[in-house]
Amino acid sequence: MLACMIELLCEICVNGGVLLKQISLEDAYSYDYSIFSVLAFPQRWQEGAVYRMPEKGRPDNGFMLITDCECVMTYKGKEIRSYPGQLLYLPMGARYDAYFTKSRNSVGESAHITNYLLNFTLKTSDGEPLTFSENIRVFTPSDGQKLSIMLDNICKDSLNAAFSPSLLKAQAYGIITEISKQILEKSNSDGNSSVLSRAMDYIGEHCLSENVEISHLADIFHVSEATLRRIFVSGLGISPKDYINSLRLERAKLLLRNGGIEVCEVARLCGFDDPSYFSRFFKKHTGKTPGKFI
Repeated sequence: MLACMIELLCEICVNGGVLLKQISLEDAYSYDYSIFSVLAFPQRWQEGAVYRMPEKGRPDNGFMLITDCECVMTYKGKEIRSYPGQLLYLPMGARYDAYFTKSRNSVGESAHITNYLLNFTLKTSDGEPLTFSENIRVFTPSDGQKLSIMLDNICKDSLNAAFSPSLLKAQAYGIITEISKQILEKSNSDGNSSVLSRAMDYIGEHCLSENVEISHLADIFHVSEATLRRIFVSGLGISPKDYINSLRLERAKLLLRNGGIEVCEVARLCGFDDPSYFSRFFKKHTGKTPGKFI
């Protein structure tokens, strides 16, 4: 089950000896995390420009969308090339050199945006530092135009003297969720990505307020129950039922942490009609009753 898989976060060591928890970008769509220190801005690298990351490495995580140049990064003794339309994930602690070429900005000019950069720090729901990967990742978004618009908007708001930190966080959550969703869609090469994406959206909208039957879900998307299960296992590594349970469990944890809500009300808000069954379900997947969890 996804929630149990995500609990098994692996620890990695970055420059400075800081231990980070790690989840994949694919899991970010369903994982509860917090974003801090959001800063976004467009960059205008000149042809042949070189940037060298300080010895301590990146102080935060970052996404870089290449728009009007090519970028060659030297990282861990290897070259990583990226081209217009590609997105790079830059993990906290990464130490690299970047060389920018094929830019329309000649030496002394800085008229054209060559890339968008979004910097942020991440923490788990328990307040531990978090990263999406140990290494730099490069991929081609399935909808680069949508991401470009989202990044352009957050850059404009970030550079506004009267910017709102809360607004920037909300936009950053949206961008990361969109990136995660597009990666999930692209990972399904068998043509079922649309079904998976739409089914995930439907479950997200309905599973907390009603009992989503797998048979009904299969009917909505005109596939058999067996095919629907195969699509979920292929794309997410879990069944539709386990995905539904993972969303309910994460919402229950969030409500219980916030406090001030009776357990029976938490059960109702998470789609459980029977508080006793909810308590048994919660203990089965967390090892604690809702009361002990609080």
